[in-house]
Amino acid sequence: MGSKDSLSALVSNALTLAQIGEHASASSLASQARLEWRTEDSLSVTFDLMMVDGICSNYTGDLSQAFDRLNRASVLASMLGDDHRIHLSKAWLATVSFNLGRLTEAECFLSVAARHIRDAGPNALFRSATGISVLLQICGDDLAARQWIKYAQRAASAFGHPGLMSHLLYNISAARVSVRSLSRFFGESLNANAKLDSLAVYSSINFDSMSGTCVQPAFHPLIQAQALGIEGDYSSALAKLEIFLAACQSVPSEFVIQARFELLYAKYRLGMSISVDELRALEAAVSSLNSDDDLASAYYILHLCFKECLIGKRSEECFVLASEHKSLHADRCASIMIGLTRSGLNGVPEDWWNLVQAS
Repeated sequence: MGSKDSLSALVSNALTLAQIGEHASASSLASQARLEWRTEDSLSVTFDLMMVDGICSNYTGDLSQAFDRLNRASVLASMLGDDHRIHLSKAWLATVSFNLGRLTEAECFLSVAARHIRDAGPNALFRSATGISVLLQICGDDLAARQWIKYAQRAASAFGHPGLMSHLLYNISAARVSVRSLSRFFGESLNANAKLDSLAVYSSINFDSMSGTCVQPAFHPLIQAQALGIEGDYSSALAKLEIFLAACQSVPSEFVIQARFELLYAKYRLGMSISVDELRALEAAVSSLNSDDDLASAYYILHLCFKECLIGKRSEECFVLASEHKSLHADRCASIMIGLTRSGLNGVPEDWWNLVQAS
């Protein structure tokens, strides 16, 4: 049996690998560490193992387990009274909350993380800065989002691994596409940046692949399809969606349902035949979506397709539901902005800059 120091080093290395996206290697090291782990070993070792489990579960699509493990890690961090660990665990809980479509919950975790920046390392600061920038983009404050993107870049540089920069580029481009995906249905201008956003998606995916930490390649066709749809290239979007749906076994069901709605919309725009049975099946699945912006998009697509199938009453009902969820999303974004402003996170506080040095 190895020493406690060697065990600590092993799990610390596993946690580093998990954070840069090398989840298979991280899981392997964690399994090795568990052969040496005992219940009387330090809380810090237990914390690291819980974090590895949570982060790897996030990447492999088991979001319920990811949240559970990260929440346990957060409790251990509080018991340790360690600001870095508290900040890191809360920032990752925010990441999983994003993936679950719980934006308000993500903002709460990030606000708590912000109260624990003393001794926070660049990996923890990067994770929270990325989350804050994504939230600000979703809520429409692009200027503040750009400040946090710049900060996240600085933290990634301080950490010293290109995998973090890859994650940042991917998350930011995905957030932009998400915002524009909703806007296209309600007559809002997508302006000339739609093509630039699409190019940013492809650039981030290429960087993700070249960095050596391409952690979620299964998602690439989905975000590419969404970007192509915003551009109006529905034939190419349809092809990407078919690729995604053919290989989505490890993807959370909510993303599969999103893809099915995107596929339905592409077929509608291309004038392809859509059966009433197909609409009814997707209508039954819509309750599996969590966030109001996704629900607004889904109901608007159903509104268009029911209208095309001459089912006017249901089309009108879906339009009302789409409008209601869009309004709820706007109200939630306004509430999140109040929370971020209250926490001083609607811009990068000076004391945050002092924690990372320019490389």
